[in-house]
Amino acid sequence: MSEMTVLPLFSKLVAISGDTYSFSEEELNFIKNLKRVDIGYNSSTENQYILDLPELQNLKNWLQKNIEIYFYKVLKVDNIEKIYITQSWSNVSKEGQKHHTHLHSNSVVSGVMHFDDNDANINFLSDGLPYLFAFNFKENNFLNSQKWSLPTKKYSLLLFPSKLMHDVDIQKRKTDRISLSFNTWVKGEVGIKSESTLLEVK
Repeated sequence: MSEMTVLPLFSKLVAISGDTYSFSEEELNFIKNLKRVDIGYNSSTENQYILDLPELQNLKNWLQKNIEIYFYKVLKVDNIEKIYITQSWSNVSKEGQKHHTHLHSNSVVSGVMHFDDNDANINFLSDGLPYLFAFNFKENNFLNSQKWSLPTKKYSLLLFPSKLMHDVDIQKRKTDRISLSFNTWVKGEVGIKSESTLLEVK
């Protein structure tokens, strides 16, 4: 019998950057020393637009290049003249802390960077069962899983659709789990005129 062809239709694309960002000591110290506030399950920077700070402009430029690769070269989006970073912040989870299940409203593509290897995993969650029944599977893969965990990789970037639910495991290490996250928005034409779905986003 010939090998079966499997089409992963309607996948939710999670992308991992091909390289990592080369932080300077000044950048690392700047991020680690940003003023933070307790948000219940961990802490987050008081400033929710940290990538607008001049000290992080090189990092922002690197992130922007990766966003454009994801959006234009991988997804092949057309008629959008610009995708850009809106809010940006940094979280710290101490030993015993985690991050609740959530998505990123009012955003198109979201991203997260981690500052160490093998911290608590980030988990991406399906928005429903792949089939009508809750089958037991001999092994989990991208096609049958409702949850997929990714370990942290130092200074790498994850990009994903902002509507994709995700959370973070409990931090079991004694060192702080530091991450940087951001949202994006677009400028240009969304939709198709002949289908009466055209919207000019400015």
